[in-house]
Amino acid sequence: MHLHRRQGKIRTQKPLLPAAEIQKIHLTAPLIIPVPLHLQHPGSDVDTLKQGLAALRAAASAEQLLARVGDVRFALDELARRTAAGEAPWAGLRADAIGMAGHSFGAVTTQALAGQRFPNGQAMDEPRPRAFIAFSPSPAAGSAARAFAGITRPFLAVTGSLDGD
Repeated sequence: MHLHRRQGKIRTQKPLLPAAEIQKIHLTAPLIIPVPLHLQHPGSDVDTLKQGLAALRAAASAEQLLARVGDVRFALDELARRTAAGEAPWAGLRADAIGMAGHSFGAVTTQALAGQRFPNGQAMDEPRPRAFIAFSPSPAAGSAARAFAGITRPFLAVTGSLDGD
């Protein structure tokens, strides 16, 4: 049974599948437990906000993007090492099921690692993540078609009407 709220009233809707079929799917599906790994990057994190506009501009530099890309690659290398060594809790990590998400400048980092090409032609794509989510992403400079043509894996961009404000 699915519950939907509509105009202050709750109504029920028949499930798309019979209950026995849903139970069968749940019993045979592999268990997937997301394990978030939050990377904190000094130099372009929330502490930078306190330092004013000049610090924010410096935080969104090409150098900071390259540093963040390096941080993500280091984290992925470290996850692979710990998984191979059987270290808890990483022993059961599926390297073929890693996703990446980022907000604001983290979204720029996500876009870069997903395969976005930059105006200078540079690509920083990383093959290990299988899917990407960019929250409040930045538009591509120049041709969007050319910039985003290298993104071939699942990519979800989430933005709002006031993201530019």
